[in-house]
Amino acid sequence: MGEEAKTFKDILCQFVSKKRIRISFTLIGSIIIYLIVSGHKPNSILPWISVSGFIGTLITFGGVFMRSWAAGVIKKQKTLATDGPYALCRHPLYLGSFFMALGFLIIIGHYFATLAVIAIILSVYIPTIRKEERVISEHFQDSWPDYTRDVGLIFPKRLTNRIWISWSFSQWFSNKEFQASLATIVALILVQFWYQNS
Repeated sequence: MGEEAKTFKDILCQFVSKKRIRISFTLIGSIIIYLIVSGHKPNSILPWISVSGFIGTLITFGGVFMRSWAAGVIKKQKTLATDGPYALCRHPLYLGSFFMALGFLIIIGHYFATLAVIAIILSVYIPTIRKEERVISEHFQDSWPDYTRDVGLIFPKRLTNRIWISWSFSQWFSNKEFQASLATIVALILVQFWYQNS
């Protein structure tokens, strides 16, 4: 019985990890559609109209920066990334995504949406992180134990000068992180349009 439960859990975790972007967009998109249909008015992203909306915009761009910083360093499935933001935490791409989502939630300014999106993020990305750590630990058996000893999962354990090296524009472009940056700008424009027409 325990083995069956473990197998089902592994299958579910693998499915969620593989489909995490589609699941996230579907669920969060449904929430936004509900808010638009129900007549909710978000904050403006412009500082002279809404301070909280502007703070949310800054946090969103902070998340974009974190993701771009990480994407310019990581060479997926080739080497273990330990420089740049990876010298501070093991999952800066996901941390950046969290700040992007948090920023948008502040702009949207809806209590139910905030709780729902946080629940979605936790239920989708915690299994994903666990699966990725298991795969990475198997792939980089020699260096992974020392890396996890020195670098925290999300929060930094210590500061190091390795954060200032190894960023590459070509690597950032190769990882297609420009798509997330452009999508964020488009999404902010659409939220502002939503504000002005609600």
